Amino acid sequence: MGEQSILLFIAKNLGIQIETVFVLVDAEPDYFAFSRTLGEKGEILAEKFSQTIRQLRQEGFIEKIYDKYLK
Repeated sequence: MGEQSILLFIAKNLGIQIETVFVLVDAEPDYFAFSRTLGEKGEILAEKFSQTIRQLRQEGFIEKIYDKYLK
């Protein structure tokens, strides 16, 4: 039992296959924090970061990384 992506990564590195049989909670979002001391620069950085992640998801790049390293 554990966080799915970590278990898949470990299993792949060990050369074993595992199967997810039950997911208790798969709704926990990931968060990235940018220091408030950066002021407007931090807000701009956070927005650019968010836009880039959205674009990578739309283009399927995030899924390709998941498939390569976790499947």
